[in-house]
Amino acid sequence: MANIASQPFKGLPSADLGDVVTTAQGFKNAAGAAIVLPLAQASKLKNKLFTVRAWGRVEGGTTVDFTPSLYYGTSAVVANDTLIKSATAAAVDSAKHNWHIEARLVWDADSDKIQGTFTARIAAIAVTALVVNAAISSADPEEDVSTAKGLIISGLFSTTHAGNHAYLDGFELEV
Repeated sequence: MANIASQPFKGLPSADLGDVVTTAQGFKNAAGAAIVLPLAQASKLKNKLFTVRAWGRVEGGTTVDFTPSLYYGTSAVVANDTLIKSATAAAVDSAKHNWHIEARLVWDADSDKIQGTFTARIAAIAVTALVVNAAISSADPEEDVSTAKGLIISGLFSTTHAGNHAYLDGFELEV
């Protein structure tokens, strides 16, 4: 039977991501710390299929696209993390919408890789399943309890505008 195995310790819903247009940034809590989905019990994911879900709200202040992404890492500066997959950018022009992403992944102990599929929906735009191909290597599920293991969600707008807002409302891992 499936159950929720991990959620961020605190910070949901996130603070406003703001007008991020040049480099994707991870969602942060009100105190400015990265919202991390911990993988502290990594050995429980060894050779298992698990699902990661994230969802939130977005508002475009003008003609603009929004792109949420899933990363392996613990830094809100996602350049320090490893991209698992990004959704295809979708228009959120001058309106309020919601979004979600879902990744079905396997973390295998022989290759130390996390692989699987990724789907997303932003506003009324659905992204068909994308393959996560060898996204993470040297991620050993046999090592237990490490603060360096976690997942981050980032967001990015295509055009700058003071009316661009995005929030992460939920983030969970289910086994």
